[in-house]
Amino acid sequence: MDAEIDACYSMMNMTERITSHPQISAAYKKRGLTIGEEFLSFLDKDIFPRIKDMECRERVLSGARFAAAFYEAGYSNQAEIERNLFILDRIMEVCNDPFYQEAVPDLDWRYFRFRTLESYIFCADAGKINGFSKDQLDQICSRADELHILCRSDPEYFKTIKGYAFYPINSAKWYYLAGRISDEEYRRILLNAYSSRDKEDTGVDGGYFNVLVPLELIRMIDPENYTAEDADLLKNVYEELCAYFFNLSNDGTMSFMLQYFSDIVSRYIEIPSGVGLEEFMLRCLAAIHPPTYVHSCMVGQISERLCFHLLRYRPELFKGICGCETKAEVFDSKDRIINFAYHSALMHDAGKIYIIDTILVYGRRLLDSEFELIKSHPDMGYELLNMHVSTRPYAEVALFHHKWYDDSKGYPFDKRSGDSKYKTIIDLVQCADCLDAATDTVGRSYNKGKNIAGFMGELKEGSGTRYAPWLYELFEHEEVRADIEYLLDKGRKNNYRETYSLLRNVQVKAN
Repeated sequence: MDAEIDACYSMMNMTERITSHPQISAAYKKRGLTIGEEFLSFLDKDIFPRIKDMECRERVLSGARFAAAFYEAGYSNQAEIERNLFILDRIMEVCNDPFYQEAVPDLDWRYFRFRTLESYIFCADAGKINGFSKDQLDQICSRADELHILCRSDPEYFKTIKGYAFYPINSAKWYYLAGRISDEEYRRILLNAYSSRDKEDTGVDGGYFNVLVPLELIRMIDPENYTAEDADLLKNVYEELCAYFFNLSNDGTMSFMLQYFSDIVSRYIEIPSGVGLEEFMLRCLAAIHPPTYVHSCMVGQISERLCFHLLRYRPELFKGICGCETKAEVFDSKDRIINFAYHSALMHDAGKIYIIDTILVYGRRLLDSEFELIKSHPDMGYELLNMHVSTRPYAEVALFHHKWYDDSKGYPFDKRSGDSKYKTIIDLVQCADCLDAATDTVGRSYNKGKNIAGFMGELKEGSGTRYAPWLYELFEHEEVRADIEYLLDKGRKNNYRETYSLLRNVQVKAN
């Protein structure tokens, strides 16, 4: 039970980012709460003494307290808020009851009390505060006061506990929500914490200050009415986040911090002369998973060249794109169309930022459940790109880049690409995506890479089903093959070299 509730919590947090499929995270939340309620039932004074093993008694206590953590994903109604607070109040009763202290005399009860009080101020993680009444806000603020008193009772001891340094920030959030402190004071507290943070601390505490504090600052900025000071802050925050994630290792901290980072991406604010969403996403992919970044660059470049040649041979296929209704309009707009193909291809894997910790799994085959998460990235990319005017035109390409030409296979399963006005671009990007994956033996492919001739065989076999029928005809032209072969050889090497240089520059700035 202890192992399963921990796994459910981790999976709930990871899949919570998959907003296109909320039922996945909800299932882990439901299972975790069920286990937590069972732990709570073991606290009955007629049952608890019958647990003979002392380690099991300790695990019952921690498991019962941990039940409240599953409400960090948010609340569907007032009853869930009440149940969360009931659970925490029940654990506080346990903290104050000599019966349990005598039953588990070797437990560090000061630590247990700290974690219980800390759970109150995690009741609305990452800004999920809808539905709390004034009385409930006051109740949580009172618990925050208790936590302050507890920590002041022995500062040297509590400083050794992971998370101690951040509890004043979380407490301040509740004081702000309850109206105890003003917007200006809360912002000042956050800015002070951000400016004094350790930029090189990649542990859990460092992640709080380097990722969660920026998220709270962004939440306080009105994207439609921000000041020059806000714009300067945003520029700094986005630059620093890229540098921070470059140094973050692929461990539990990475997965935990992605929970907050995904909120930052979803709330991204584009500002004039600042970093646009497209550039920010590419920098983040480069920092967190360079092979995915190189793949995105390759797909962009391949799509650009395929689009260039297809415009020469089959311009009628581009009617409806960039407002073109005739061949003449297509010809006049060919540079805009090529540019659109390139940038939509660069963004085709934008949704992977939400599931990058699954993509970082190496050395074994993915579990079926993990592969199902991978399949969510087109939906997530569509949602993300659709949020911003600058990237909205690319959203459908991201959504359909894993669909077959005839929509018979691929994902998302419940959507069709055939009716999209961007169908030609979608088919180009789908081809470029498959081509790079099939031929890359450096950073992505698990199998021996194909050459261009081998891929053309795949194109011919899948013509009209997996691939657009005009793709094989396009590759029959010698100049097309020559361009693509160059990209797969020298172009790919250049992309890896440039990515290395980019990351070295980020590392220098970070240090």
